[in-house]
Amino acid sequence: MDKKPLMPSAIIVGAGPVGALLAIALDKLSWQVTLIEKQDKLDDQLPSSYDNRQLALTHGSIDWLTQSQMLPAISTQLTPILSIHTSSQDNMGCMTMTAAEMHVDALGYTISQQQLGQALFQQLDASSVTQVFGVTCHQLTQDEHHVSLHGYVENQAKCWQADYCFAADGVNSWVRSMLGINTQRTEYDHLLLTAVATLNVPHEHKAVERFTPQGPTALLPMQGTHQAKVVYCYRRDQQEAIEQQDTSHLIQKINDQLGLLLGKVAGVHDVKTYPLLEMRADHLLQGRCLLMGNAAHTQHPVAGQGLNLGIRDIEAVYRWAHNPDIGLLHALAIARQQDHKRTMRFTHGLAQIFTNPSSRMRRLAGLGIGVINAITPLKRTLSRMAMGY
Repeated sequence: MDKKPLMPSAIIVGAGPVGALLAIALDKLSWQVTLIEKQDKLDDQLPSSYDNRQLALTHGSIDWLTQSQMLPAISTQLTPILSIHTSSQDNMGCMTMTAAEMHVDALGYTISQQQLGQALFQQLDASSVTQVFGVTCHQLTQDEHHVSLHGYVENQAKCWQADYCFAADGVNSWVRSMLGINTQRTEYDHLLLTAVATLNVPHEHKAVERFTPQGPTALLPMQGTHQAKVVYCYRRDQQEAIEQQDTSHLIQKINDQLGLLLGKVAGVHDVKTYPLLEMRADHLLQGRCLLMGNAAHTQHPVAGQGLNLGIRDIEAVYRWAHNPDIGLLHALAIARQQDHKRTMRFTHGLAQIFTNPSSRMRRLAGLGIGVINAITPLKRTLSRMAMGY
């Protein structure tokens, strides 16, 4: 009797959204998958990285997730975005994109990282993926045919071996460091504040983004008719004042930035701050190891493309994994890096133009928004980019 051929195998390092979703995708193709995560996971709890931060997912991302049945339980957790109003503070010109204009149910969606995590691990727990938590990685080696990862679990030495390794272990990737892959980094002179806002009127599934000299300020609809995600950028020299001010002053600043585009913010909670960084790995593939998600690229959040770019990485690997070949993986890595560069040029360009110290430059950019809004083909092209196409 002929032996059944062994299916391809993979080690995935990092159980965040990109790593977990990649594990689900490869499992659907009957790959042997081991998902490695440094954080502990107790019983039915999620790793602590799955907090209440709100994520923005494009129409393109959700279209792929639902069409491919990767996360069949996710649809009930999504809040649709039906329109996006974009403007520049103190400058003429604005643009409004709507789902109706684009003939879609929604331009994009929001979901909390915790809700996404619940959908991911519900799917993972029903799969054949081997999940290993609390891993201290120690050494990564590879030869022509295999990758070996050595580490410790509860002080016990372990070794995992597979045909390929996919690094989804974040911006400070251990795998990337072990491979000796350099990065190009740009630290912005701004910090990012996120919060959950309570509005004084229903959001009606509208989103607003206003560019200001200190960065973009935005409100995105959340589950609950009066709940919205706040994205607020400020200069580093304002850090101490922002961190020491009370909630009422923060609310006033947000309302001053946005005006009455989506009603007034009446309250905020779950306030968190982050440095703004753009990072791009010099190359994505070394041997049989491929960088994914934030291990490969991190960009300014101005266009909300971070996780969506990671999902496009997964889509590409999923297509390749039907008939895996190391030569084709090299071609995939080059194509993905080109997509990363295009997206990051767009987000970096937006951030630079609208925070330019020249008021004349910002005024011209504001007028440019109005011009795009008036020219249907340009507006449609930009709308499709925002939707992840």
